Amino acid sequence: MNDWERINTSLDADDSVTQSRRNEIWRWTQLARSWLDENGIDILTATPGDMERFVAEVPASSGPKNPYQRKSAFRQLLKAAEAVGLPHARRAGTAVARIDEVPARSPLGKAIARVLAGATSEGDRRRWATCLGTFLRWCDTRGIPAMECWPGDLNTYRLDRLAGGFSSPGEYVRVARMLIVALASRK
Repeated sequence: MNDWERINTSLDADDSVTQSRRNEIWRWTQLARSWLDENGIDILTATPGDMERFVAEVPASSGPKNPYQRKSAFRQLLKAAEAVGLPHARRAGTAVARIDEVPARSPLGKAIARVLAGATSEGDRRRWATCLGTFLRWCDTRGIPAMECWPGDLNTYRLDRLAGGFSSPGEYVRVARMLIVALASRK
């Protein structure tokens, strides 16, 4: 049900907190992750009531004893899960499915997670995932590794989108640019 490996990868890609804090959050949420799985609760559908129930039902045996800290770690786990935008039965061959082919712990996978984490809504996350998958498929057809793309390639990508019948490829190009920036910041 919960894809903890992808969620942990998303947490690792979050540059807004230090590595030691990310490790601490992962360690502190071990009980919460087990509790969610045992109760069949998808982290993306967890409610504030579920968090309260967890704090009330599960004694703090490891990590923080303070309920506020336990809730804070739970919220961080939820934020990482939302950033992942876990796939729901993606059909093979779709643009979004192309993202699933990228190893989550690779530099490209981490860059994708960082871009998707910047989305402000679920709708943005879904659209951006389509934009990223489309860009990766374009890179594949051109024989350009996404890791080697540079801003000059974006103009060619934009022109190809226009030639393909898209009257306004703006969002596709903007999201591709965010990916290139995220990749460049890791080099």
